[in-house]
Amino acid sequence: FPSHDKQGGVQSGFPSTGVQNEDFVAVPYMDMATNKFKESLEINLKHIEKSAEIWYTFSAASNTFKKYTGPLNITESATITFYASRGNKKAVW
Repeated sequence: FPSHDKQGGVQSGFPSTGVQNEDFVAVPYMDMATNKFKESLEINLKHIEKSAEIWYTFSAASNTFKKYTGPLNITESATITFYASRGNKKAVW
């Protein structure tokens, strides 16, 4: 496995990670201060690729997803289903 040195060159014999396949879309993730709350909780959905769009729903049974545009605030227990897409490819969380 090649790895990159500090100048961006490749060093052989060292492990490295990376995705070279354009068909692959990484899963999105939640970013929040805590997973417990008393009154409300702000949830940010994020993705490692800036070009990916994130879609979410509070009701997976309805299959009605909204495009994520900013923090979600919840005031009671909830289940959020979300996925990332790029073009016609998607990764479900």
